[in-house]
Amino acid sequence: DRNLTDLDDFADQYAHLVSRLESETNGALQDGRMELLFLTLPYYSSIGYLFDSEDIEFYLRQLNPAYAVPASFARVTLDGQPITDPTQGDRISIFTFGLMYMLLNSGYSVDYVNGVLETSGVQRDGLVLSYAEQQYIASRIDGFNAVIAQAATASGKHVHLIDTGGLLNDALNGKSAISVRGRTVNRKWTRGGAFTLDGVHPGYTGQAFIANFLLTGFNRRFGLGAPLYDLDAISLIDPYWDQDGDGWAPGANYAVTGLASLLALLTDADDANPSVRAVLPTDVWEQMSKAMLKDLLGIP
Repeated sequence: DRNLTDLDDFADQYAHLVSRLESETNGALQDGRMELLFLTLPYYSSIGYLFDSEDIEFYLRQLNPAYAVPASFARVTLDGQPITDPTQGDRISIFTFGLMYMLLNSGYSVDYVNGVLETSGVQRDGLVLSYAEQQYIASRIDGFNAVIAQAATASGKHVHLIDTGGLLNDALNGKSAISVRGRTVNRKWTRGGAFTLDGVHPGYTGQAFIANFLLTGFNRRFGLGAPLYDLDAISLIDPYWDQDGDGWAPGANYAVTGLASLLALLTDADDANPSVRAVLPTDVWEQMSKAMLKDLLGIP
């Protein structure tokens, strides 16, 4: 609970934001010269940043086919079985996954690598997000969204509540199938086609999907007739879309620093060839040390 925004604090801050919008727009909101959109929030525990058991095993088995998560790590589904409920099971962050990938790539044993997840069969609570913790986070976000909805209702007819949270929850967790070039967009890291390499921010295709949802609402409410984006076409030029289906994406072609540079190591050198996957450099541990020192301690 110490790492979550307090519900009362969120309500106070949101009320302050709404008050400023009302007072600093010179009456434009009240007389209809301005329309405001209040967007709900998705469940952050269901984004690509968090890896479930299937994610971990998919990638680590590319290095060692014998890899399996330890028994203390709750699975999203039985090994080798289809995922019927993507919200189930424990999660780890992409950076914890990256550490495990680097260790296994460096020749450490499966047991040693799984020491990241547990100690003597006891789960490392600080590095693993349990299913119960995910549900607790979702409950808090439900509270945030209730505050947003109440604020929209109380702010008059020129304020519109847009349920982007519900849209993304249903799409990312498979309740509503979003097909792009025959692939279903979902919460999976690069395999799902929705996120950038950080697994938090939507990629080109993900942004276009959200934009189409908003534009459809604008067109219906305001009669704009704005054209929608072609998701198939955008996915073809999306650097975060795994074109060859090997689980890796090339990422955008721009310089990155700090911890973001570690994500750039987990990229596909040839996204037209599924046999070419992420290849870590020989000085990967040195690069990781420098990135952490710079971002966490400010040491160049």
